[in-house]
Amino acid sequence: MLHLTDDPPDGRASCGNCPDLDGDAEVRANGRTVAYEVWGDPRNYTGSRFELHLRPVEEVTGPRLDGFDGEWTGDLLAISTSVTVVGADGVVRSTSDGARPIDPPIRFELRRSSKAGFAAAC
Repeated sequence: MLHLTDDPPDGRASCGNCPDLDGDAEVRANGRTVAYEVWGDPRNYTGSRFELHLRPVEEVTGPRLDGFDGEWTGDLLAISTSVTVVGADGVVRSTSDGARPIDPPIRFELRRSSKAGFAAAC
């Protein structure tokens, strides 16, 4: 579930660098639920392309999503992201020796729905 709100300029805004989009996301997989804070900005003047940053509400170990690059077309939202794995000790490990290839981006699609629709699907 991804819930976004926009913050249209109203002439009274005191924060010129605040994100135009914010909200929350919830991912349920393998019996685990991870909630995220979400914020970001459109990448074009129509708002159909955007970049979002994600931060888990609670620190989690295991896989977690990185930022989203997205594109809106009607009720369809296409997202590209990557995953960071946090070890039980809270450390993210990587290698640059070529022993393990870099994971390709993860791409998925979401369709406009409601929280009730999301709950029913899960």
